[in-house]
Amino acid sequence: MSLRDFNIISTIVSILKSIGVYYVLVVLLGAPILSQKLNTLYLSVLLTSLTTIPILVYCKHNNIQNLMNNLNYLRIEAKAENVIVKTSVLTVMGSWFGAFPLALDWMQPWQEWPVSSHMSSFYSL
Repeated sequence: MSLRDFNIISTIVSILKSIGVYYVLVVLLGAPILSQKLNTLYLSVLLTSLTTIPILVYCKHNNIQNLMNNLNYLRIEAKAENVIVKTSVLTVMGSWFGAFPLALDWMQPWQEWPVSSHMSSFYSL
């Protein structure tokens, strides 16, 4: 794929779609809807920057639809692409597991929303 084939508008639209999908997913999994929507948006941007952007850039998919077709049919041949996809899955799972301490006690600063999810996203990398 040459630079001529790379479509920046499609890439930006894919990143914005990913942020929206992560926002909806995080809210469906229990994030505060109205009280801390900016923090939820920050978590969505973080997850997009740790998962979607490396896939779009390194694997040279400038369109989420092409990426999803490859993932659905398990057409990931290259080792590097395999590592990036697995890292992305572990990052999302780490963020989800990071939400478990939230139910314990909100008196500690590291247990406030979404600090533990941010930390576990980075640690799962």
